[in-house]
Parts: sequence; C-alpha cells; structure tokens
Amino acid sequence: MEVNLDHIIEKIKADGVTQANAKADEIIKNARKEAEKIVQESRAKAEKIVGDAEKKAVDFTDKGKQSLQLAARDTQLLVKEKLTELFNRAFKKQVSETLDPQFLQKMILKLIENWGDSKSAEISLSKEDQKQLEPLLFNSLKKELKGSITLKVSDRVSKGFRIRLTDDDLYYDLTDENIAEIFQLFVNPKVKEILDFDSSRSSTPNTK
Repeated sequence: MEVNLDHIIEKIKADGVTQANAKADEIIKNARKEAEKIVQESRAKAEKIVGDAEKKAVDFTDKGKQSLQLAARDTQLLVKEKLTELFNRAFKKQVSETLDPQFLQKMILKLIENWGDSKSAEISLSKEDQKQLEPLLFNSLKKELKGSITLKVSDRVSKGFRIRLTDDDLYYDLTDENIAEIFQLFVNPKVKEILDFDSSRSSTPNTK
C-alpha cells in the first residue's frame, strides 16, 4: 500500500499550527485576564492610598487648626493677664505717688476731725513718711490732741498708713495696696471688658 508521506506531513503541520494557534490564543486570553486583574488591583490600591492620604491630610489640617486655635487662645489669655498686671502695677504706682506727706496729713486731720477730740489713735506708716509727716501733722494738730496721736513706724507699710482707734479698737487700712485694691474692684471689670472686646475683634475671621 502506497503511503503519501507528503500528505501526512502537511496534515501534521496543519494540526500543529492549529494547536499552536489555539494554545497561543489561550495564553493571550489568560494574559489579558491576568493583566486586567493586575490593573484592577493596582487601581484599587492606588485609590486606597489616595483616600488614606486625603484622610490623613484632613486630620492633619484639623489638628493644625485646633493647635492654632488653642495657641491663639492661650496667647490672648496671657496677653490679657500681663496687661492686667501691668495696669495694676501702674495703678498702684499712681496711688503711691498721690499719697505724699501733704496728702496723708489732710487725710489724717480729716479723720481726727470726724472722730472728735476725745479719740486716741495709733498711726502706722513707713519710716520715710513718718519722718516727713511728723512735723507737718503735729504742727497742724490742736494742742490737746498732740498727746493722743502716736506715729509708729511699720515695715509692713510702704506708702499710706494704717490707723487704729485705741479706745474703740477700730482699725482702718489706708495703705497704697489696700486703696489700689478697692479701686481695682471697680476699674478692673472695665479693663477686662475692653480687653475682651479687643480680643473678640482680633479673633473675627477676615471675610475679604
């Protein structure tokens, strides 16, 4: 039986090509699927990274704003505190300068005049004021009152004086510190109102 080798060879070649083409198509198809899967996974990862980055950026911005707000509030409180302290020192200095020996003389004489001639008083004041006030005061006192008024040096008084009625055991504090504190009770609320108003204006956001 005569065999046609050429026909067989051609058939083998054709079958091989067909199988090779089918295999190639399958490989390409699988490669495309794998590529699409990789692209989808990569896109999902990229979106997650971007989302996380945006969330962190928002968190960072919010925390930054909170930190700035707290810093601004603390700065305002510190400035108000320092300004109040500065005002109080200036106020006390003004009171101290007002309480010179001549002014103290008038205050003491006025008190003694209101109490009457029968009262005995002990006056505590600084050594410097005592030295300057003593001749002014006793030259102004009536003769019968000179023996009932005692001037006493006290290291607890820097300016002004403390006076005690020895017979009635009454005590009055007219030192610079006490007078300044009394006035500050009335003045400080107004100062606080001014500082709070300035703070509210400075904290108003600029809408321009």
